[in-house]
Amino acid sequence: MSEQSLQTASRIEPQAMLGKSVVAYDGQKVGQVEDVLFNRSNRPSQLVVSTGGIMGIGGRNVALDIDNVRYNQQQDALVATQLTKDQFANLPEFQYGGNMVSLNRQKTAH
Repeated sequence: MSEQSLQTASRIEPQAMLGKSVVAYDGQKVGQVEDVLFNRSNRPSQLVVSTGGIMGIGGRNVALDIDNVRYNQQQDALVATQLTKDQFANLPEFQYGGNMVSLNRQKTAH
């Protein structure tokens, strides 16, 4: 995969990231963006990626730091630049916390 074909993901509008395919650096599709999390400066900081399920059943969510994700315009996909498919499969499952700011979920107080 050519580095020249990859753009910084943070330049893409957060809403436009939703539903995009996510591929590992080795080119294997690993999931789809389900949500975007924001930092205290209201900038995208992490992507919540649904992986491993079939038609939304049996999968799990993992989080990727947006600094480690690039956009491949040719594939219209986001690339996890530092993870292979096997490494991606070993990421811990993501759980929402009460103080997270998310594009798809309301902030919940616990």
